[in-house]
Amino acid sequence: MKEVNKFFSGIVWLLFGVCFASAQGQPWVAPQGWSAKKNPIPSSNASIKAGKNTYRTLCIACHGETGKGNGSLSLNFNPHPADHTSKKFQQQKDGEIFYKITTGRNAMPPFSIALSENERWNVINYIRTLAVLDKPIPSKKTNVVVAVTPSVTSTSTQQKNISNDTSSANKTKLAVKALDTMVVHKDSIAATKKIQQINIDTLSKNTVAKDTFPVSLPVIASSDSMNPNYQSEDSKEERRKVLLTGSANIDMNIDGKKFNSAGFAVGFLPLIVWQPSKNLLFESHFHISAGSGSPQSNTSSGSMGGMIMRTSNSPSPLHGGMSSTTTSTSSASSATTSASIMLAYADLVYFINPYVTLTGGMFLSPFGLYPERMHAPWMNRLPDAPAGMGSEQVLPETELGMQARGGIPIWKIKAVYALYFSNGPSLVDDTSKSAGKLSYDNLTDNNKNKALGGRVGFLPIPNNSSLEIGFFAQRARVGKDETPHAGVQAMLYGADIMYHQYFRFLKGVIDFKGQHCKVSADKVYYKANPMLILNVPAEDVNLNDSTYRFNNVTELYFVMISYRPTASEHFLKNTEYIFRYDYLKEPVFSRWNNSGSRFTMGIEYWLDSRSAFKLAYQVGVPENIFFKNQNLLMFQWVIGF
Repeated sequence: MKEVNKFFSGIVWLLFGVCFASAQGQPWVAPQGWSAKKNPIPSSNASIKAGKNTYRTLCIACHGETGKGNGSLSLNFNPHPADHTSKKFQQQKDGEIFYKITTGRNAMPPFSIALSENERWNVINYIRTLAVLDKPIPSKKTNVVVAVTPSVTSTSTQQKNISNDTSSANKTKLAVKALDTMVVHKDSIAATKKIQQINIDTLSKNTVAKDTFPVSLPVIASSDSMNPNYQSEDSKEERRKVLLTGSANIDMNIDGKKFNSAGFAVGFLPLIVWQPSKNLLFESHFHISAGSGSPQSNTSSGSMGGMIMRTSNSPSPLHGGMSSTTTSTSSASSATTSASIMLAYADLVYFINPYVTLTGGMFLSPFGLYPERMHAPWMNRLPDAPAGMGSEQVLPETELGMQARGGIPIWKIKAVYALYFSNGPSLVDDTSKSAGKLSYDNLTDNNKNKALGGRVGFLPIPNNSSLEIGFFAQRARVGKDETPHAGVQAMLYGADIMYHQYFRFLKGVIDFKGQHCKVSADKVYYKANPMLILNVPAEDVNLNDSTYRFNNVTELYFVMISYRPTASEHFLKNTEYIFRYDYLKEPVFSRWNNSGSRFTMGIEYWLDSRSAFKLAYQVGVPENIFFKNQNLLMFQWVIGF
């Protein structure tokens, strides 16, 4: 087994080089032939309206309402969503954009199932208008006729006075320019909007060139907007806007050997996002779940208990979340039923500039891949979490503190960073079986010191985000003040890799993720029953006070690769095939040692871009002789919204 573990540990680092060598340093370019594909849907007002409705439903959360790539969820993705208003994006052909919407890449899901071909073309017609929303239509092309109302005449003198008033010139400059020195009274706005709509419809019907797209007329402001303290109803409504997203899932886990026991769980993971201003964002994530099961139905990363109150993709209360849980156990059947309502994280985000963003509160830890990029069931391609993560995690999944993060362009490549200080983990130093373990339930810090940590990621391929290599670490004092373990230090560190690329010869997409990390705490003495530590070396046992010590180092890693034949014309394009190997090595003489490796093979069928059925079979090979091999058949139905 040691040789096997060394082999797979080497695979993680070998694939760093393999993925880098096989990647092509090119931007996201549609395959040959797609640029010639024409949009069969005319750019009419009806098409643009339909595309806008679809865009507001599926796209604004990432790309923003104006298409600038600054949606409320854009911070969660690397790379950030595309700016649809940019010249570089708009220079693409319709067929190229259609290909990207259809197949997706990285955090952008494929919309081939969620949207029909006509719906995708309508979205493209709408996207074309985003680059020119603020540009007036030339009069020679639009033949715009402006109806002059009495209110316009009555305000013309006022307009001249405002234009000559140097104290308000800067405040009225943009409005005056947009209206061509004419301010329309608010009572005529409704009539003017009708005229605008008629002209847009006329322009759509009389479009001469295929590449000509109808655009919006200049913004017509009321005289109230000349007041610097004036706030339109639209702007007020924008600041009150709240987004509800997240996912829901149903899990079933069956004994993979005898198939004689099963456990069920259901989870609802709502994410509430509120953006009170342009630069300020609040997000809060809850985990609501209930389940029942037997020891064979456990999906955690090695625990021998039954399926507990969380699904395997949900962070456990140990990671820092606040929860309310009820649990009952039947001694006759060893079955466990439980329910939980947990605050997973809640934080405030302030966007300073494109390179620096501040986050405060309880936020997802940038420590490795799982917390930010895999913990949500619709993002993880398998029904359970890698070993050492999820419900039995040995790594931090949330932090309570402050964080600065952003991206730094370095010539043609890019580096991303996340630096934080937080309460950090705490050392379990009681007489329980968990003595010496790190707990991440540290809402009230157990000492006066703070943990310092962060992650630096490199996207080494110029103008391409298909490959990212990251390095992360955290240093913390974990012992409780005014105890014998007050000075105990812990060091956590590791590396990860992500690679996502379409290969023409495979006619599909390969997605690869790997991570290797260690958790090391100072070697100190803990209370223990001498009868339970008979195998501990004599130099590490103190019989005078019934204490012992051990080399407190935990190592874990995983390798996961998936393939999806996106170029297939049949239902196979909606299937994804996944393989994962994970390994957890806990301290040999710790009472909580649950070391072992697992092989998991699965298949996922995508119902649409965020919803899927998952079926996986897992073989567990524990290193501890007291544990038997654990095989599981796992099923999950997840719906992202």
